[in-house]
Amino acid sequence: VYLYRKHGTNISADDELRSRENLRALEKLKRDYPESLELIGRRGFYRMVAHRYYRLAKALAMKGDGPGAREAIGLAAALQPFSLKYRLYQLRWL
Repeated sequence: VYLYRKHGTNISADDELRSRENLRALEKLKRDYPESLELIGRRGFYRMVAHRYYRLAKALAMKGDGPGAREAIGLAAALQPFSLKYRLYQLRWL
């Protein structure tokens, strides 16, 4: 049994903030524990990072921040250059 308190400043209520915090945590993991990349696998790690940039891009686009969305989806596409989904979003937000 637990009590979950929801309020306007919950990180789960803000997709942009949640994505930025996830990215910060992944970068900190890579910086502080470089061996984690070998445990997770470099490919898997960068796939996770790219997905977070994609989620950030979607959140920024929903807020009307076109330049921010384009930058974030560009970073996702750079990390996963063969991802059709990221490339299509790049074209969509040109």
